[in-house]
Amino acid sequence: MPPGTWSDDGSQALCLFESLTVAPALALDDFARRLQRWYRDGHLQAGGRVFDVGIQTHRALDKLAGGESPLRSGGASERENGNGSLMRVLPVALLHDDRQGAFVLIEKAMRQSLPTHAHPRSLACCAQLVLWANGLMRGLGEDLAWEEAASALRRREREARFGAVAGRASTDAPRGRGVPVGGCSSCGAGGAVRGIEMSLGTGDVMRG
Repeated sequence: MPPGTWSDDGSQALCLFESLTVAPALALDDFARRLQRWYRDGHLQAGGRVFDVGIQTHRALDKLAGGESPLRSGGASERENGNGSLMRVLPVALLHDDRQGAFVLIEKAMRQSLPTHAHPRSLACCAQLVLWANGLMRGLGEDLAWEEAASALRRREREARFGAVAGRASTDAPRGRGVPVGGCSSCGAGGAVRGIEMSLGTGDVMRG
């Protein structure tokens, strides 16, 4: 990556941030259009030149360009469980109004993943990470914030209020510092599970 620039993940995060400032409830069509502007025109890319796009993201954005709905453009197979949507998700936590509660945070984290990564594991990892980040922003310690996030996901599943796709996402609650789904190996070149494990290893998600 050239010095003084940011990656494709950073540009997608900026697209999400920009979309959320226009439509705080997350208008998926608007977000998808901004992703396409980045992919096609270098929107919010340092230097205006896109130099790296993940395989799953590339395929999904090509589908969007062909007219596919952002609800159906993301890959949902086992081998399409990449970490692209996880790497861009933090603006959901940064712009969240805590008065709306954890379930709104979960829904937005999962929905922003759909245009490019629709595997239930990808959705669950996005939700777990933003819940954890939200806890850290509220001053909780790392372990307590993680356990609170896991509890929110379990509660969401019990109340059966997930969407049709997201309902399969939290199949097993985290134990300790585990990932938010049970029995899951990382798939794809940069699996979502591997991505969240890397964030756990650093302990620096919200420390600049």
